Amino acid sequence: MIGILSVDDVGLAPKAMRKAWECGIKEALLDLGNWLASPPYGDPDPAGARTAFREAIGAGVPGAKLRYVEFLWFYCRDTATVTEQREAFEMVDALAKDGEDTGRVFYVLGLLTCQGFGAQADPVRACELQTKAAEMGDADAMFEAYIYHEMGMGVEKDSGTAMRYLQRAAEKGHGRGMYNLAAYLATGRGMPKDLVKAAEWYTRAAEAGNVRATLNLAMMYAKGEGVKKNLEQAKQLFDEADYMGLDVSGARASVGL
Repeated sequence: MIGILSVDDVGLAPKAMRKAWECGIKEALLDLGNWLASPPYGDPDPAGARTAFREAIGAGVPGAKLRYVEFLWFYCRDTATVTEQREAFEMVDALAKDGEDTGRVFYVLGLLTCQGFGAQADPVRACELQTKAAEMGDADAMFEAYIYHEMGMGVEKDSGTAMRYLQRAAEKGHGRGMYNLAAYLATGRGMPKDLVKAAEWYTRAAEAGNVRATLNLAMMYAKGEGVKKNLEQAKQLFDEADYMGLDVSGARASVGL
């Protein structure tokens, strides 16, 4: 992956993780499940990931239950059986009740609760869970709380409270949070327009991997908005966004590049 191993050698990583587990390193099962769910090389293997995560749960690996639930939600949401959905909800709900005192547990439970994944959909309860997770410091939950208050989901619409959660998520390094905050600053929606600060937040979001932030930052460099005009920097950012899979042809043309 970093140029030391060949492509074929990198493809052996799952076997190495399995061997590490057999040698007594329990956490290797979580690494294996993560790799198979979203491999940096090769095709995903959802069935193999399921097996690895369930083995990790059986072996009592710390964090295995939560990671399995996250796997079902983020990678198998549309294909998970009713039984799997119910099992996932009961698993993370038990973690919350057993005092698994981490914001991530309540964040994931909130996601399932809002959409009715394994239980009756309850946006009001979901908002309460996301708020609790946010107060425990989870950046993803802060962003969710922003959405709930901005959209009026499970709580009365309150853009002021929403903006405060968005600011907190951005300051914690949340990619979408930084991008959204930059967009508000760039347009003056909900706060005073400030192109310099918008460019700063787009930069941070782009560095965190947000491809749309990369594109918007390219536009700002091409036009000299919030930053000193720099066509070479703009071209480089357009290339990066293009490499990450975003169609930038229209944006390039609009600024003469």
